[in-house]
Amino acid sequence: MSDYISRDLLLKEIDELNAVSFYELNDHSNEAYHEIKNLIEHISAADVVEQRIGKWIEYGEPDPWNKFQVWYWKCSECCAVGIDEWSYCQNCGARMVNDHV
Repeated sequence: MSDYISRDLLLKEIDELNAVSFYELNDHSNEAYHEIKNLIEHISAADVVEQRIGKWIEYGEPDPWNKFQVWYWKCSECCAVGIDEWSYCQNCGARMVNDHV
C-alpha cells in the first residue's frame, strides 16, 4: 500500500535542508538539490479521495403513538438518521469507526 504525502510539505523540508546541508557539501550538491526539487515539483500526483470518518451517535425520541422511546442512529459527519448501524453512512459515505459496528 502506498503512503500519500503533501508535496508542499516535502518541498518545504527540502528547502530547510538545503539552507543547512547542501551548500556545505560541494558544488555538485547544489545541482542535486535543484534536480530533486524539480523532480518533486513535476511528478504526477496520485488520484486520491480524502476519506470521511465518522461515528454513529445513538439517540432516542419519544414515540407519539406508543409509550416507549424509539432509538435511532445519527451520523456524526452529516447528521443523517437511520434505524440501523452500518459500517458506512449511506448518505455521505463516511466510514464509521464505532467499536461495535
